[in-house]
Amino acid sequence: MFAGVGSFSIQIVKRAPQSHITAIDINPDAVRYLRENIKLNGVCSNHS
Repeated sequence: MFAGVGSFSIQIVKRAPQSHITAIDINPDAVRYLRENIKLNGVCSNHS
């Protein structure tokens, strides 16, 4: 499965903040929008 723009991974971490989510995608545009959505939704990110 792919992360896309974070639709599922962001919702999971917002509803279960103690969870650890790893989101990956091969598409660089999707990763860029995922990072933007992480900021817009105010969730913590430890991305490289």
